[in-house]
Order: sequence, then C-alpha cells, then structure tokens
Amino acid sequence: MCTCFKNFKGNDCSEKVCPFANAHVDTAKGDLNMNGQIDTSTTTVVNQHQVYPQGTTEQFPNTQANEAHFYMECANKGTCSRSSGQCKCFDGYEGSACQRVTCPASCSGHGTCQSMKYLAENAGGTLFNINSDLGSTTYSLWDGRVSYGCKCDPGYYNADCSAMRCPYGVDPLYMSNGNPLYETIQFQILGATGGTLRVRFFDKFGEAYVTPKITVGDDTGNTAGSGTGAPSGTIADNFAKAFNNLPNAPIRPNAPMNVICDKAGSTTFAFVPFVTGAGTHTVCQFVGFPGKLRLAQYVDSNLATVTVTLTTKLILPTTQTGEDSDLCTYKSTSTIVATQASTAATLSAADANLPLTLKLYKVGVQYFVATIAAGGTAMTMGTKWGPATVSGGALYASALNVWDSGITATAWTVGSTSLTTASALTSATIPVTTPVTPPIAAGATLFIENVFFIIQTISSTTVTVNKPFPGTAAAGVPLAATPTPAVASAIYVIVRSSPVEYEYVSECSGRGLCDASSGVCKCFKGYTDWNCDMQDTLAA
Repeated sequence: MCTCFKNFKGNDCSEKVCPFANAHVDTAKGDLNMNGQIDTSTTTVVNQHQVYPQGTTEQFPNTQANEAHFYMECANKGTCSRSSGQCKCFDGYEGSACQRVTCPASCSGHGTCQSMKYLAENAGGTLFNINSDLGSTTYSLWDGRVSYGCKCDPGYYNADCSAMRCPYGVDPLYMSNGNPLYETIQFQILGATGGTLRVRFFDKFGEAYVTPKITVGDDTGNTAGSGTGAPSGTIADNFAKAFNNLPNAPIRPNAPMNVICDKAGSTTFAFVPFVTGAGTHTVCQFVGFPGKLRLAQYVDSNLATVTVTLTTKLILPTTQTGEDSDLCTYKSTSTIVATQASTAATLSAADANLPLTLKLYKVGVQYFVATIAAGGTAMTMGTKWGPATVSGGALYASALNVWDSGITATAWTVGSTSLTTASALTSATIPVTTPVTPPIAAGATLFIENVFFIIQTISSTTVTVNKPFPGTAAAGVPLAATPTPAVASAIYVIVRSSPVEYEYVSECSGRGLCDASSGVCKCFKGYTDWNCDMQDTLAA
C-alpha cells in the first residue's frame, strides 16, 4: 500500500489535502481507528494523521473546552478540491482554509472588515470613532480572530455600512421650554507666551477635522467678551475662526456661528474658573454641534514659553458638557446614611431623620442635588457652590457638601483621567442603605463637580474615567489628597432611567424622517432646514 507524502492522500496518493483551521462547527467523525466501535471517551484515538495532524477523538467528548472547534480541513465550512488542494468555501466564509467569516457586502465601501478581537480592543474610541461608555475590552474567545464585522466610517451604520446617518439637530419645540447643553471645553496652555498649535475636532459621528494653525499666547490682558463671541483680535478669536472654518463645514454649514470662544472667567464663560498664570485660557462652546461629543485633541504645537517646566497644555471639560437628553424630572442617585452625611459643623439631632434620598435635577443648564428628609414636607434644592442649609431641623446639603466616606474622590490631578478614592471602590464596600444600581463597575456613571464621568476601569482605590478632571468647580484646582467633609466632592452613582429623560438632540431634530439611503432628512410639515431644526409655520 502507498505511504503518501505530506499533503497527499488517497489509495494512490493522487488526492491533495486542503488547508486546516479550527472548525467553526464540528461534526462527529465515526470509527476513525476502525476497531469496530465508536469511542465516546475523551481519548485521542488518532495521532499524526494527515487529516487530523493534532489528533482527535471519535465523538464529541462533551467535557473539553472548545469541543466544537477542533482543527479541521477547510474549517468545516467548505469542501476540498482534491485535484487542486484548495478549499471551496460556503457562502459567508473566506480564507485559504475558510477560517474567516466574511463581512457583508464588503462593508459597502464605507467601512473596514475587522476581527472581533480588534473591534473589542478599539471599542473605547479610535481616531474616527466615538468613545463608548464601557471603553475597550478584551475578547478572548476562540473566534477572536475568526469572526469579523464591519467597522463603519463616520456617518454610516448597519451590519454592512450601507445606511447613512442624517444631520443631527435640537428639537425646535424643546427650545421653547428647554435649555440645551452644548459641548463646552477649555483650552489651557499655561506658561506659553506665543506660538501656534492645531486642534483635532470630532463631530457627532466621530469624524475628525484638523484646524489650521492657531496663534496662541498670553491672554491675561484680554478684555472680557460680550457674550456673542470672542473679542476681535484676541486669542479666543483665533480659536473661534479656526473652528468656524473647519473643512466641509461639519454638522451645520449654514449656521451663522458654529462656535463661541472667549476667555475663562469672562462674561460669556463665568462658570469656568480662570487659573492664575500667564498663558492661554480659552473656552469654546460648540453651539452649532449639538449633542454629546468626544473631547478634542491637540495635534501638534510650536510654543514659546517662559519656563518649559511651567507649561501645562490641557484640553479640559467644563461643568457644561454636551448632552443628547434632558431630565424631565430627576435621576435617582445613591442613598447616604446619617453617619456619612456631614458638613464642617456637627450634625444636628434632627439628622436622625436620615437616610436622605438624593435626587439629581436640572434647572436651566445647571444640575442640582435635592434631598427630602423622612417625615419632611418640603424639598430644598442645594446650589452648586453654596453652603449646606438647615430647613425645618433637617440637613439639606449641596452637591459639594454631601460626603460619603466610601466614595469620596481624593488626590485627583487637573487633566488626569485617574482618581483615587477614600476606600476600595467595589459594590460590596459602598456604604449605602440600598443596593446601588448600576453597581460600581465599568460603565457606571459618576457625578463629580457637576460633571458626568463614565468609569472605564477600577483597581482597588484607583478609578479611571472617560475624560480628564477639569479641577474643582470653584477654583479649578486639584482635589486635595485628604479632603475634609466640608470641601470633599461627592460622587454619586446615577441610575439613568429613560422614562424621565427626553432626547432633544437626534437625527433630523426629531421633526423629520431620515432617508438612510441618501442621508437626507424628510422634514415633517411645518419644519425645514437641512436637519429640520427650524419651524417655518404651524402645521394645520
């Protein structure tokens, strides 16, 4: 009988063996060792075989991991041409051994075909992708490099990237009663007396636009703005012009002003602390780019500085960051107990009425924490920077004065995405009277200094979030390593509940239908503009 060379088989060795790969779906193999019975154990019955070079069992052993993904010819998703030794893959599979799942329609020319492993590792946002709340993760299952999917270009979606996104806008009916929050960020370059830089801006779809060079320097002598835009000729004006003239005029090309820029602490942006020191302190609000946006990035810079070690080049969020939905009533937060609520003074005897259930409300463009003591009839709303107050003998505290010893932020540097907490931050150790939902874990929402942060990772007392810390609301300085209850910033886990939210930023402004084949809005009667955000007449 013939003993075939490697990669040949058959009685006369005339048939070729096709490439092998891990099977997508395995099949029972029968009596491979021809002993007249089917071995149902986990024993490998064939070794060093042309068809099963890694060895195999005769039936599914039912006890081994990945039992349906043994090494098989054409990955068990194709047939082998014995004359050529090439696999003829079934529909939906490709590769020399049919080892990969194909992407539908080759992503329609509007995306790239990527593995599950790649998509998971880049889920936290890449250059042309919006940050996800959960951030990147590790996909370690057997098909990490086998199963593929489309990573669509900005503005396209669906499994095959064939559908187009329509322009986003603010619901015009919301504007009659609501107060939209637009993405507002601070460009802080301390120590710079001159020079240039460029900024990468991300629109609602995650598409990136790079500005031309922006001249920067010391703006401490600039006059305050008028509230309608940057004073002409100032550094803030340089930023505004650069953003208002981005290539392709993203989002709203017909808007008279896409961006308002001014100095921190000015009339326009009084809510942004002015950090002492020479350099650039520009704040920009993207009024023509509604919704939650990814934080901009510095691309490159050529700066002249007083002292290089003093230069701090940061892009920071502010207390007014873009959002897609508004609070219709409130968002629930965690519940604190009497021993955890504190101010600089000793708690009053009326604190026996605690626990207090904290609620987060939005009034205008400002978030507030309100509490109602057990047995109380009134609700007192704390102010963002105001002191705690006592009403009717019960303690009512503001967002900065409520202190939970288990979830107090400490030692948080301005510009850093990692903070430390007073104790290990796990769902088992959070001292609350009721379970926290969602648990303290990746994806949970934290409310600190009137800014929302999304947890990316937790390691004991170190927490990494999705954007850098802008500093304390009152002064823009770091959190102290050992804060006292009077100055510590409270961290609340926000339970997002859709029935109490209204999405006012959406495709076609919620006043039209999106034609996904063209990316063009079909506005309802009475609404116009390319994103249907303008009410031209009352619909009959």
